[in-house]
Formats: sequence, C-alpha cells, structure tokens
Amino acid sequence: MTDALHRPLYEVVLMTSRTFGQSWINNLPFPSTLRRLTIEREASAYIDIGRILILCPLLESLHLLASWTLYVTGPWTTGNQESLPNRLALRSLVLERPLMPQAWMEALLRKTPDLDDLKLITITDIDSNPWDWPRFFKHLQALALPLKQFHYSRPWTVPTSDEQEEKIFSVCSSAQDRTFLAQNMTPIIIKCLTDQPVALTTLDILLPRYGYCSRNGWLMEDEDISTGYTAQAWHQPLCECSNLRHLKTLKIPYMIEYMDLHRRNGMIPRYEDSHCEPHVQPIPGIWICRGLETLYLDLHVHDQNRRGIAYGYISRVCPRLRDLRISFPEGCSFEIGRTFVWQQPFVLQEGLCLLSRLKWLERLRVEYKLVECEFAELNWLCRSGRTEEHRARRREIVEGWTSRLEEEAVMEITRLAKSEGNEVLGVGDGDGGLLVSMRNLGMLQDVKDMVVEMDTDEFVCLPELQQLACGNHLEQRPEKEIRSLFYSAPP
Repeated sequence: MTDALHRPLYEVVLMTSRTFGQSWINNLPFPSTLRRLTIEREASAYIDIGRILILCPLLESLHLLASWTLYVTGPWTTGNQESLPNRLALRSLVLERPLMPQAWMEALLRKTPDLDDLKLITITDIDSNPWDWPRFFKHLQALALPLKQFHYSRPWTVPTSDEQEEKIFSVCSSAQDRTFLAQNMTPIIIKCLTDQPVALTTLDILLPRYGYCSRNGWLMEDEDISTGYTAQAWHQPLCECSNLRHLKTLKIPYMIEYMDLHRRNGMIPRYEDSHCEPHVQPIPGIWICRGLETLYLDLHVHDQNRRGIAYGYISRVCPRLRDLRISFPEGCSFEIGRTFVWQQPFVLQEGLCLLSRLKWLERLRVEYKLVECEFAELNWLCRSGRTEEHRARRREIVEGWTSRLEEEAVMEITRLAKSEGNEVLGVGDGDGGLLVSMRNLGMLQDVKDMVVEMDTDEFVCLPELQQLACGNHLEQRPEKEIRSLFYSAPP
C-alpha cells in the first residue's frame, strides 16, 4: 500500500456536476508527472489551460469537455506567459464547446509539433471575432502537424457548405478514427466515408449535450420539426458500408426501432400525438461490424419500446465486446397521453440479463438516474448473486409472467399472419444462424429462456467482468457496485 501511495501519478479524470463550484479546478495542484488529464463538467467551465500546461510539462493528452460552454483562458495568462515552453509534449487535444479566439488556438498549435489528435467540437464564436475556417485550414497546412485524427465543427446555427465539409474531411483523408456531430452526417460525409481508401476502426457520432428529442429522432430547435434529423444517416452505413466492417470502437446515439428486426415493437399500441410529427417506421438492420470490442450506445427511447430488443441485439450481433456502455439520457422518456412515463431499464423483465452472453466483457456501464428493481433482479451481475437463494427468487419472478407470456404468444401469431417478409438491412448469405438465434428478439420469452439458461450450473456468467456501474457514477468492482446500490444504512 505504501508503494502505491508513492507511485507517480500519470492520469487524472475529473467528472463534476453543476452542483459543485468550479474555482477549485484552477487551484488543483496537478503533479508534474501527469501525462493524461480529462475534465468533464456538466454546465459551463472556466479553465486556465496555460496553468495546466506549465504545471504538467509531460502532459500528452488534454481533454476538456463542457455541456454548455468551455471558457478557455490562456494558453498563458499575463503572469506566466514567459513560463510556457516553446515546445509542448501534447499529442492529443480535445476541447468540447470551447469559446476562445482563433488566434489563441493558432498560437498554441505552433507549440505542439507532435500533435496527432486534434478535436475542436462545436466551437463557439466570440461575438466580435468569429472563426474563419479558410484561415484556420491554411494554418494547419502550414504547420504540417502529424495529425491522425481531426475534428472541427460549429454550432448548427453556423451552416457549412459541402465544400467546407470535404475540406475538413481531407485534413486526415486516410484517418481510421472519425468523429462527427450527428446533424453533420450529410450525404457528402457518407460518400467520403464510403470512398476513403482505408477502413475505419473507430466511429464516434455526437449528439448536442442538450438537444431536443422527437418521436422519430432529434430536433436542433425545440418543437421545430423542420430542424429534425434521425439515426438513419448512420444506421444504413453501419449495416451496408464495407468501410465500417472492421470497426473496433463505435459510439453513437441510436433508437431501438433500428434493432427491431421482427417489428415486434409494433405489437404495442402506439399513442399518436397531434403535437408530434407523424411516426415513420424505419427499416431495421444488422450491423456489418460484428467484431466490435467497444460500444457506447446513447439509447433513446421515444415510445413504449422494449429495451430487451437492444440488449438481445447487442449480445448476438456484438459477441466480442469488452467494453460496453449503454446510457438512457436524462430527460428522454416516452409519452402516453401527454404524461411522461420514466423508464425502468434494470428490472428483470426488461432483459438486461441477455447481456450475460458476452463472455469477453470486461467493463459494463448502464447509465440511468434511477435504479428501481429488487436485489435479485440485478445481483446476477456479481458472483454472490448467483447462489441458489437468488436463483430461486428470479424463478419466482419469471413464474409471475405466465399470463403475459400467453398474451405475447397470441400477439406473435397475429404478427406472423400479417408479416410479409419485411426488409432487414445488412443480411448476408451467411447470416442464417444469426437470424435464427434472434428469432425471439424483443419477446419476454427471450428473457425467460435466458433466466433458465443462467440457472444451470454449466452456464458461466460474464467471466471477464471487472468493472461495473449501474447509474451515473464511475465503475467499480461488481460486488462493490451491487452492494452500494442496495445498501441500507442502519437506523
């Protein structure tokens, strides 16, 4: 333990909510040994980057993320301008929603000759001095930085032309790691992705931190249907674009309808709201990237969807996952008769247990603000929850589904009678076995079968799982996480 306390600190990750002040961030005594620093703040952030760079001369990765505005001071302040080195060690710089003069960034980049990852996400203009993309593009060309990853984007209120989008893409024309804003996934970007000479290994698509949900997708302006866009722009390439076949990391916002291969979500009566745009049923599909190792899914539930569709889909289509994060964004809920109904993604009937098939999974994070379920419905995630006592309780819960399973079977007969071989994107000649394994996708029967399988001594549940979080907090060991979720303080 003593050796661990005296070991140099190389990485710091800070995640803070708006309930905390922020002056302390610029007073933290960051150690000179630091190589990687990430600060993520809910709301706005004021950060003196110059101070960080001076305190941490070995810093190679600096990621600063704010959900509102990142007010950047520096790269040097008046008092320490002379102290900033002429050559910085930075290799990765990611700033989300930064407000800064263009000259500030250009001056900083002159001091980072080894920078190979630059992401400037949704740059905010200073009113008197807006950013000039042609000038910045020429500056990058003149510096000839060894960039392998590059992202440059503006708020949706600042329109960009196809020509500008192509130039931004061309900064790293053969990049294997790409980041896009969701609303910028235009036909010209899809064409660039399809035509680029190398296959992607990482695709990251970002929604605005505080956007607006609609029945079919998202809106850039609240209640303005004309500003809407959907996941269709990246759903179809994920099923059919050969350049995405070898993806190892995928981070996207998504909706369950795109995974509903058998259109079973239509078995649930839909409430049609005159205040919303007419619902458009998308064509579901099977992703082409079957070798994914990392998946961050920002899962939006804009109707009475069955979360078991998503859990079952992921466990079958992405069997090699090692790192999985599924988030149900706060404020995103489905609506019945103008009454919001909050989700319950952790109860047994929703099918989280379908993820137990992922035998290589090392890290699991399911983000939602409330964990509302009983102990036995979730404790299968740790070894102590797989005893006969807890198995028996899960069997009791399943036995209570008898009438619902019977109703579901009748509904399934009706669905099959009306089915006319609906189209599914991305199905290849060798996918027969995969489709058979997903024949019960989205059904309560699929969850029941999984619970029965987990109940056998032969079944090995998540043998590699090391880190777990159920909620909006950092991961910890599975046993510790489950205890903390259900711990009751003594009276």
